[in-house]
Amino acid sequence: MGSKINRAMEIARDFDADIYLVGHTHELLGFRKIKLVNDGDRMKEKKVIFALTGSFLKTYSLNSHSYGEASLYPPPKTGIVSILIDAERKDLHVIE
Repeated sequence: MGSKINRAMEIARDFDADIYLVGHTHELLGFRKIKLVNDGDRMKEKKVIFALTGSFLKTYSLNSHSYGEASLYPPPKTGIVSILIDAERKDLHVIE
């Protein structure tokens, strides 16, 4: 899963955003990071969200054979990430 979230962090080097989402990974992961940014004559903290958006694809099910099962992928955590944005406080949170 590291390489998948690392890709989002690579994108953050070239583009300035508050939230970076990566889809089509069939993985569910989210975390918040603090970045230091230049605010004119001083540095300030900026909260940034990185997340793999999740999936509802089940790898193993009775009476069903998926490509994930054929490839012996581990069972993934299913669901989505939720991102809470508090515009007044300029605060971000991510929930898996």
